[in-house]
Amino acid sequence: MPGKLLITFGCSWTYGVGLSYYPGMPESEFCQEHVEGEMSKADSLSFRGIISKKLNYTNKNFSRGGSSNQMQFRLAKEYFGSNEFDRDSEYYSEIVVLWGITSIYRNEMYSTLEDRTINFMYSSENDLHASSRKEYVKYFFNDNHEIREIALDILFWDKFFSKNGVTNYWFDTFNHNDYPVPDLQLHQFLKNSYGMKDYKKSYNECAGPSWPQWEDLITQNIDLVDPEILDEIYDTKRFDWARFFVDFPGFNNFIDLKNKNRDLASYLARQNGLDNFNKQIHTSNWKADTDCIKFLAKVGIVNPYSFHPTQRGHQQLADYFIEKIKD
Repeated sequence: MPGKLLITFGCSWTYGVGLSYYPGMPESEFCQEHVEGEMSKADSLSFRGIISKKLNYTNKNFSRGGSSNQMQFRLAKEYFGSNEFDRDSEYYSEIVVLWGITSIYRNEMYSTLEDRTINFMYSSENDLHASSRKEYVKYFFNDNHEIREIALDILFWDKFFSKNGVTNYWFDTFNHNDYPVPDLQLHQFLKNSYGMKDYKKSYNECAGPSWPQWEDLITQNIDLVDPEILDEIYDTKRFDWARFFVDFPGFNNFIDLKNKNRDLASYLARQNGLDNFNKQIHTSNWKADTDCIKFLAKVGIVNPYSFHPTQRGHQQLADYFIEKIKD
């Protein structure tokens, strides 16, 4: 009988980097194990491995240590556009995708210096691309724009998976992102993410005679606006930002979307007794840079060297995901 396939995307937390740690392990031994022996353990001891064994899945893993979201979306296109996926679709009775969104402060680009595609962190300062990254961040990077692009990718893949009979789940890994969900009111999205003053000016400059006043538009649900006027407002050549709100289905497959601090690190902190902590950005650069990560290291849920989940942490995450997948 054909089995079931669990496809996983994400970064080091999904892959299982750092799970070889045991209490009292010397840092030198940990670093050596990370380089030489971790790969053989990750497939079975990571939360994806535990889930696969518990629910009788075969795991096809695309997560990588240090991966950017851009890298994961590329790997997804390469696999789901291939004959391999066609064969898997015919063979497996069920396909489930578990996809972790990682830090937005990473990217993947083609390097002319190395003649290949490179995956990198903006915070890294130890190689020949460091100065280029600083220039890129200065002129071409914006947090809110990056999150909006991820939101569009999520919506696209949701539709792809639905059309191809694939069940899929999204989760934030170690940082909570406030995605611009289309079914929220316009004014909430604009107030939280962009700045209403700038968009009011742009709106008024291109508004047609039949368009509602800016104040009226942002204080009512988009469904209440006359559809014929919407067609005019959402002419992308005149008012490009607004196309994001046209006929998108919402984030139906995002685990605990409406929860405050829904990311895995925050979940683990709550599970182990830390109820109140500030929302801080974890760079995942082998640094204890947030109260949440410091607490998890103290109670043995992440290791004290690279600050990735230990085997205890992965077991707790596996229990969390198994409950969601069963539901």
